[in-house]
Amino acid sequence: MKRNAVAVAVGALFIAPAAQAQIVFGNDTIGTVQFYGKLYPEVISAKSSGATETGASVSTLASSPTGTTAGSRLAVDSQNSYLGFRGERKFGNTGLKGIWQIEQSIELDTGTGVFSNRNSFLGLAGGFGTVKLGNMDTIYKEYGQVEEIFGLTSGNFISPSNVLSQIGIGNSSTARFHERAKNSIQYQTPEFQGFRAGLQYSP
Repeated sequence: MKRNAVAVAVGALFIAPAAQAQIVFGNDTIGTVQFYGKLYPEVISAKSSGATETGASVSTLASSPTGTTAGSRLAVDSQNSYLGFRGERKFGNTGLKGIWQIEQSIELDTGTGVFSNRNSFLGLAGGFGTVKLGNMDTIYKEYGQVEEIFGLTSGNFISPSNVLSQIGIGNSSTARFHERAKNSIQYQTPEFQGFRAGLQYSP
């Protein structure tokens, strides 16, 4: 399949200072709440030819392509735009603190979105490491995707997640390692000389 796409990442290229925000309220005594987000509106021009037939389970490299050829078309997309709230509260001199986060996608092009559909959790952090419960990126996704072109980790055709998301067991999308897993329990060790490890379970 041949696909040519040209995108203007308005938020990333032209109005970067206005496209991302991070505001913190509170202090260490009463706890802190942070409001943050990134907006990436895009105008995309795309066309395709030589496509695999709709519903085909394998590529058509060995035979003539039968898919529909689509001419040039324009579209507006919000890609990986999101807004969120996160905070923490220290528990006296115990060295422990409670942490939480609620994050959701912002669909600038359609005006739709689902509350807390991105990384959202409640957790406890201390000298032992960090434990979180909620809807979170897998350890593979969090540790493996360190390159952020324009600050994007996924949801964009220029993102490395297009390659990383192909790794998994079997051919089901739910078997991929590069996912955001619901009903997750996650533990991450403290960082020691640049090394850390994590475990995550999602039934």
